[in-house]
Amino acid sequence: MAATAEALLERLTSAPDEAGLFLDFSKNRITNETLKLLLKLANESGLRSRIKAMFSGEKINITENRAVLHVALRAPKGATILVDGKNVVPDVHAVLEKMEAFSKRIRSGAWKGHIGKRISTVRIGIRQPHNIASDCLTAIDFSRGEAHLLA
Repeated sequence: MAATAEALLERLTSAPDEAGLFLDFSKNRITNETLKLLLKLANESGLRSRIKAMFSGEKINITENRAVLHVALRAPKGATILVDGKNVVPDVHAVLEKMEAFSKRIRSGAWKGHIGKRISTVRIGIRQPHNIASDCLTAIDFSRGEAHLLA
């Protein structure tokens, strides 16, 4: 049984690539044929060029005619991601620093609610999926109280 599990794990995982990415499909209903078809679809749809466009700050969000800046959120301070000729990384880090200061004030209890008590519920007002807001709450880490996400 262990040998079968090892064979399955080897077949449905990918060794870390140059970026350290490890893919584990072992908990999914996926076959070698499915993987082959997914890779074919990625190649036929030009996924590599779309990824390159995303990382270079091109306006690939056609609905809002803007760049998608997910990568800027994770870029180191010294990185450069140009959008319309402007490096957006410093602006992103300025907001991240404000978020850190906000979360520290919440965690420490320095920021009180309207009735003077420690805050236990935060509404993250961002236009992103709920998991992003949930990640923000995780970053806030209410170690001395309850944490709630209102979405």
